[in-house]
Amino acid sequence: FGDPVPAVIAIMVSEIWKTTPFMSLLLLAGLAQVSEDMVEAAKVDGATPLQRIWLVQLPIIRPHIATNMLFITIWTFTYFPLIFAMTGGGPGRQTETLAGFLYNQSFARGNLGFGSAISVAMLAIVGFLSLFYLRLLREPK
Repeated sequence: FGDPVPAVIAIMVSEIWKTTPFMSLLLLAGLAQVSEDMVEAAKVDGATPLQRIWLVQLPIIRPHIATNMLFITIWTFTYFPLIFAMTGGGPGRQTETLAGFLYNQSFARGNLGFGSAISVAMLAIVGFLSLFYLRLLREPK
């Protein structure tokens, strides 16, 4: 790719193509937990279709949504193989991610100390985001 826009679009399309089926399966498993009796009871109580989704189904599948968000965050934050195989971080450094920068610093340039510092920073950021999502998984009081 000589231009960064097609490179980014190609990477986005391939990532969406790769992860959408798995995420859909996780959400479908969450929707399978929603009892038809609960939806029917909400319908009898006069809830509109939007209210049934927002007030009945969404709270039940909330842990599945948070799990999906956790997976997507971790996978995209540490995303390296496909970008490296497709563009190598190029053109220039337009498609380089933090994981690609870590690889270039550690192995291409032999800057192991700086690469280790980057990996510890990535671990801290992903850990913080994971704790945030795990707090979302807790049941509301």
